[in-house]
Amino acid sequence: MIEQLLIDPISKKNLTIDYQSNSINHLDKEKFYSNINERVITILPKETSPNLRKSELHLQNNSTFKYLEHYSNDAKYFDYTNLHTHPVTSDEQNRLQETIINQVPEDAYTILDVGCGCGWVSKRLTTEKRKVISMDVSITNPQKAVSSFPHKNHYGLVADAFNLPIKPNSIDCIIASEIMEHISDPQLFIGKLLEALKPEGTLIITTPYDEKIELHLCVNCNQLTPAHAHLHSFNLKTVRSLLPSNLKHVHASTFSNKALLKLRLSYLFRKAPYSIWKLIDKLANRVINKPTRLLLVLNKG
Repeated sequence: MIEQLLIDPISKKNLTIDYQSNSINHLDKEKFYSNINERVITILPKETSPNLRKSELHLQNNSTFKYLEHYSNDAKYFDYTNLHTHPVTSDEQNRLQETIINQVPEDAYTILDVGCGCGWVSKRLTTEKRKVISMDVSITNPQKAVSSFPHKNHYGLVADAFNLPIKPNSIDCIIASEIMEHISDPQLFIGKLLEALKPEGTLIITTPYDEKIELHLCVNCNQLTPAHAHLHSFNLKTVRSLLPSNLKHVHASTFSNKALLKLRLSYLFRKAPYSIWKLIDKLANRVINKPTRLLLVLNKG
């Protein structure tokens, strides 16, 4: 199924997969790495896109973010299937996931999980009728995702969102959870994802809300480095400025109250239904307006 969605990101030609020779035909091999490993397909640029808009941090330091190399190494050092072992952090992640799941349309039969990490989207959403593509720029994460949840309708894709090898107007729903803050050019990132959506399709994005980005001095390059590799901080106003004007519907909201998290009160409600937690979280943000997450749901016209 996944091969029916694939194109050369530059020429836009349809790709065909030869499983016997483990090769992808009609792909520009001078500019892209390609590989087929069971249910994981790799179509990855050999170089980081040179024409991307730089973040303010990189402009100030006259530096370049080689994100392909960075996140390929990142996935080797950090196991995203086992990062949130603390019960409070684990509960926060569960509520984040529930918030996203509640925004996925019931009739979304093809879902692209951009920056799949541990692959939780595939575990929650893959069914006999619904297909999920776990995509990441690292080879490690899609392979782990497919291995941890093998299913005939679950596929792995190693690819770059700025060189997306997906046919325009082909995906029902795209999820990009906690990714946009890492992207050097978030406006282009959103645009590329919207291109892949079908008309009436849904793009779901979550990101930290109004985050104060801490900078540290890197011991290797002696340059200022943001904590967690977060390059941007977003609020409701700044995130709307990134959006095209031709969207059918835009929903932007905040959630996950900081006070509940700091006082560990959210842990007390960990077994409460999502609807109850959502109400408590909403009331907490009315009393102490300190949300930690921003939700963006975009419907393509």
